[in-house]
Amino acid sequence: MKGRDDGSAAVEFALIAPVLVLMLIAVVDLGLVMIDNVRLSSAVRAGAQFAMQDPDDKTSIRTVAVNATTLTIDPADITVSDKFCECDGVVSACDTTCASGFAPGEYVTVTATTTVTSILSYPWLPSPTTLSQSTTIRVE
Repeated sequence: MKGRDDGSAAVEFALIAPVLVLMLIAVVDLGLVMIDNVRLSSAVRAGAQFAMQDPDDKTSIRTVAVNATTLTIDPADITVSDKFCECDGVVSACDTTCASGFAPGEYVTVTATTTVTSILSYPWLPSPTTLSQSTTIRVE
């Protein structure tokens, strides 16, 4: 007696399809978070580039960073440090001379944070997730 296997592929697909759909959503979700992280990084870099021109104008640095991205970032979530000096990678007073004989470099750090919400809730990824990017740039 020959068994019938008509429809067995449909049953197998019906069992596997929910798992595949959840995996697809998770991949898309993770990709969106990664894209937002890159966008935030670009905004911070744009703010830092503006800081090279005018490191004391913190409001404009924040505005440039906000305008450089499609993310919704509150300007209050962007911090711009006061200028600080470094000698050979170590924070030092600005009026000193480095061991190398050169004057210390002046730097500014721009940091931005934002939150992103995932499509689904995952036990390994808190939702909303806070993203943070920071860059330090020499201004003089």
